[in-house]
Amino acid sequence: MIPNPWPGFHFVFEGIDGCGKTSQRNMTSEWLNKTLGDRNPISIVLAKEPGRERYWGDKIYRDLENKNNRNALHKKDPFVFQTWFALDSRENHNETIIPALKEGQIVLSDRSRPSMVFGAQKKSDITSLIELNEAILGEFFILPDKVLVFDVSIKTALLRSRKKSQKLDGHENQSVLQRTRLNYRHFCRTFPNCIIIDAEGTPEQVFEQTQKVILETMGKRERL
Repeated sequence: MIPNPWPGFHFVFEGIDGCGKTSQRNMTSEWLNKTLGDRNPISIVLAKEPGRERYWGDKIYRDLENKNNRNALHKKDPFVFQTWFALDSRENHNETIIPALKEGQIVLSDRSRPSMVFGAQKKSDITSLIELNEAILGEFFILPDKVLVFDVSIKTALLRSRKKSQKLDGHENQSVLQRTRLNYRHFCRTFPNCIIIDAEGTPEQVFEQTQKVILETMGKRERL
């Protein structure tokens, strides 16, 4: 991975489905826009992976929605399925993330390459997945300034998803979520610029932790 060489900041919001990462990203965006003010030239850019509007992202969503088909790629070969995510990420970095960082903007990503842990059947697979992503993304494999992983129990995650009447896909059953939660923890112990946030509280309580991480990270470069 290449450390971010540009003046902008890249924050990635990660975690299992139902962890609250999207809400935290949106709260962060609203807070930063208010803090920076209308006259500040810095823009907040929202990114998402996979992106349904992109070719590979659309293929990913279609495959995940086909959860009852044994021939769906995410069931047949989860590791190969990760190549689609990497290809979608390459497109996202090339078209959105890197141009924004070059211009000194703040990019808030709802998932990025740390989500590769969904494809790991065991911890040792993560190393292979990192190598896979490095091969596909190449110079676009940029290390975020901070990866925030929002950690909740599987019970909490499923309860939140049901409350939102969210349709569950092929990555959102209890066994997959449990394995992925453990993978995220392992990833954070070995991956630079990664922090686990206890997300069991209310959105406001969790945001206090999120805000602190963002301020500390940006404060190192005296931008906020």
